[in-house]
Amino acid sequence: LVDEIQQESPLVERLKPGDDLAAAAARENTIIHLAPGNYPIEETLKLGSHVIIRGSGIGRTRLVVMLRDQRNAPVVDQENAIPETTGVLLANVTGSGLEELSITMDESLLKPNAPNTGPYAYDNNPHGHDDLHITLVRFSASQSSWLKNCELLNAGSHPLVLDNSRHLTIEGTEINGAYNKSKGLGTVVLSGVESSLIDGVMMSDINHILLRGGTDGRKTRYNVMVNSRITVDVRFVSENTDHNLLENCQIAVPATHHAPPIAYLTKTKELPSTNLLYLCTITRDFPTGNRRFSVADNPNQVYRLLGATSFATLVEVLGPAPIRNTLWPVRF
Repeated sequence: LVDEIQQESPLVERLKPGDDLAAAAARENTIIHLAPGNYPIEETLKLGSHVIIRGSGIGRTRLVVMLRDQRNAPVVDQENAIPETTGVLLANVTGSGLEELSITMDESLLKPNAPNTGPYAYDNNPHGHDDLHITLVRFSASQSSWLKNCELLNAGSHPLVLDNSRHLTIEGTEINGAYNKSKGLGTVVLSGVESSLIDGVMMSDINHILLRGGTDGRKTRYNVMVNSRITVDVRFVSENTDHNLLENCQIAVPATHHAPPIAYLTKTKELPSTNLLYLCTITRDFPTGNRRFSVADNPNQVYRLLGATSFATLVEVLGPAPIRNTLWPVRF
């Protein structure tokens, strides 16, 4: 990221609740320090390039998304549907980031249905609200930008969307809860994303994580997820999704989540997966109390993702473990 950041000294703004955050965020080459408190987002908050919004800590500084949007027209391709209305948008930017804050839907709303309360938790429009089809945070056509030490809480639909972007970093962030969790919604989406890092992330009480090709045939490739703890399934859609790595991750799908922990979805059986697993513990609970473990946690082996049944993720041994016990560069 250092090479991408402008050399001129950035403007530093210190804001408190009630100040004009939107105007400051639109001004390029600006570092914005937010005092503790709630910052209502009445219109999409758009960041310019080289803009950093830095809060005072998770739970202390909150961007509260007050936006509303209905899904009026039927969506033909649910798996590729992304609600257009977004709370915080980083579009066509370089070197911008969000740090040390919480981003949540209107906190006066009843909490979303928790997945362990039954199948209806994966329905749309809970509690009679049909206007919560909102994405919390979206990076679109951007590069060298990041989300660090943040909390995304109770999204309307998608908590986080990364599309047609490269060199993004999502680090030390917790993603928890979504109101709309039917097919294709309530999802963390990587679409047409290259060479990005997800490190130390926790995800729970959403629908799933989806990696798929982007628009105009863009590939989702060379992405790495490390040191993360996830209680939802991860789905690789094979077309234009290849050469991604999950390392040192724990994927534990509860009995109430009816999906294999990791799935490789392909319409062409002859299309092999090039997505790798290393040092990952993959489990799924069942209502009977049984638990099935994968073999992908053997520290002496690197695995290639094959596919999935309704009971387990299918892998094969690709080769021996790397000499330094990591496929991802480490700092010394």
